[in-house]
Amino acid sequence: MSNKYSVKIGQVEIALEGDADYIAAERDFVFEKILSPALKVLETPVSNYNTETTSNTLLPQSEVDKSAVLSDMSINEFLKEKSPQTLIDKAVCLIYFYEKGGRETVTGAELKKDFVQAKEQAPSNPSAVLAELVKKSYLMAATETGQKGAYKLTNTGISYVESFVAVSNVSRKPQKKSKKKRTEKVSD
Repeated sequence: MSNKYSVKIGQVEIALEGDADYIAAERDFVFEKILSPALKVLETPVSNYNTETTSNTLLPQSEVDKSAVLSDMSINEFLKEKSPQTLIDKAVCLIYFYEKGGRETVTGAELKKDFVQAKEQAPSNPSAVLAELVKKSYLMAATETGQKGAYKLTNTGISYVESFVAVSNVSRKPQKKSKKKRTEKVSD
């Protein structure tokens, strides 16, 4: 049995057709990766768009460079470039990466999945990590979603991640200590 699902916003219509499982799986993708960014574009004033390029970019100029770079980078490459050392730094970098990729908010469960996907040791209590990020003013509660425990990056959090300097290829091996020669005491 073939099911149909369609969404129309203005002149744009997205239609899905297939079995119920396919529709359910693709519906989330359509909302998360297509409709949510499209709605942001519709809400942004025309004066904020990049008009100096010949591409069909619909992102505001301030977002063109960052999203283009992140779309070509895996989460592992991003973490390697930023080289966060602490659990808190890794968490804010993960949240930044996925927010720039289109996700609007993060919950404790999503943060734990993000760590697993990045092949990093997941925090045993992701809610405590989120609370620490709120305390440092890197995150704030996303009250507009109505979802309890949902957070989004603040400008402070964004600036913090963007301030990370790429690690150079310099070796981090500790230098070998020179061995002291033992001298024997001569007794009289």
